[in-house]
Formats: sequence, C-alpha cells, structure tokens
Amino acid sequence: MKFKYVSIVLIILLIGLMVSLDYADQYKRRQMTVKIEGLVVEVMEKEAALMDSSLNLLNKTSEKLEEEIADLNSKINKLSKEIEVFKARELRAFTSKAMSNFSELIKDIKHMIGGR
Repeated sequence: MKFKYVSIVLIILLIGLMVSLDYADQYKRRQMTVKIEGLVVEVMEKEAALMDSSLNLLNKTSEKLEEEIADLNSKINKLSKEIEVFKARELRAFTSKAMSNFSELIKDIKHMIGGR
C-alpha cells in the first residue's frame, strides 16, 4: 500500500517537475524574445540615426553645391557682361577706324579727281 502512495506522490512530483521545467523553458524563451526584440529596436534606432545623419550630410552637401552653382552663375553673368562691353568697345573702335579710313579714302579720291 505504501508503495502505491509513494508511486502516486512520485508521479505527482514528476508531473510538477515537468510543468516547472516547461514553465522555466517558456520563461527563458520569453526572456530571449524580449532580448531579441530589444536588440532589433536598438538596431532600428541606430539605422534611423544613421539615415538622419546621412540625410543631414546630403542636405549640407546639396546646400554647398547650390551655393557654388549660384557663385559660378554669378561669375558667368559677370563675364558675359564684360564680354558684351568688350565687344561693344571693339565694335566702336573698329567702326571709328573704318570711318577714319573711309574719310582718308574719300580725301584721296577727291585729291585724285581734283589733281587731274
């Protein structure tokens, strides 16, 4: 009879041990899941920070490029104006010289006609 009670108690203890081990296993799995989720969140936060810094760097680079482009456009416009002024000055000088040469030619022609 004692053997029967001892067997029942041992079976109950064995079932309790199995339930405890299962609970402990589930608890460890939950802890690991929480750790993994924490690591995933940490990685995602670091990726977001990296993307933000990359975006900031791109924006700064873009702003610098826009400033340089604006500066180059300003220099191009200034050179274009200087070229136009130079062309006008050269055209006036050429026209003045041509008119002077034409006047000399007319004088020479008049002299030749009058000289005959």
